[in-house]
Amino acid sequence: MLPGAVSGWHLPFSIWYDEAAMLTIEAHGLTKTFRSGAFPRRATTALREVSLAIPKGVIFGLLGPNGAGKTTLLRILAGLEQPSAGAVTYRGHLVTPEVIPRLRQEVSLVHQSPLLFDTTVFENLSFGLRIRKIAKAEREQRVTEALAMVGLSQLEKDRRARGLSGGEVQRVAIARALALEPAILLLDEPFANVDQATVKALEDLFRKIGAGGRTLIFSTHNPSLAHRLAREVVVLREGRLSPSPAPPAPATASAPPAAPPAAAGILVCTRPLVR
Repeated sequence: MLPGAVSGWHLPFSIWYDEAAMLTIEAHGLTKTFRSGAFPRRATTALREVSLAIPKGVIFGLLGPNGAGKTTLLRILAGLEQPSAGAVTYRGHLVTPEVIPRLRQEVSLVHQSPLLFDTTVFENLSFGLRIRKIAKAEREQRVTEALAMVGLSQLEKDRRARGLSGGEVQRVAIARALALEPAILLLDEPFANVDQATVKALEDLFRKIGAGGRTLIFSTHNPSLAHRLAREVVVLREGRLSPSPAPPAPATASAPPAAPPAAAGILVCTRPLVR
């Protein structure tokens, strides 16, 4: 067990939900290696000793090229993937296999290419709520509020998912996650494969979510977008944390003096120059 971390599974419900413990989700030396069943000696290491702490209520950006390990890190934080080494702590408690079901009640991941059920928009949003035994009246209210939050109030709830545009699919998937009222929302490349109008709509949505006090962690390969939207940004390259470059200077402002280079392997969190 990590120093200072305790397993939360056996703790009373009131202690698990103590506000004082709701400060952060942390990764401690996460390493993830994938091995082929047919060729067990052939291994691909997606993450290498990644450590970071994400405060409660911030918009946090994971920046890196394709294959950097961003998706693997998000899946581990969501409790969908087990690390080969290292650990995750949530609200100060070590995340063990026994705790993962509870973690999944509070952390939702929206995949880069989200899959919707071949049914109505309403059924897509209410499915997870039915699984959690949420009453029908509350399900309907949550669906309505989630669609409004993502700017799709005008979308007919009985519309079939197969008839949605790419941008609508992305926003319906985010609404489906928001309907579950997660404490942490994870989004894997939410700006990929959508048009500029949808990018702008998603940026506005994420700022609204962040303003509401919910923690939002998203991945992207776009440095300008990451620094424009996130309060803190970290860079992943080949599964390792890399020094984060300074945010791009606004076009109308003179560039700030270059910061001294950070030591290799040190996590550097940066803040955007403009909001």
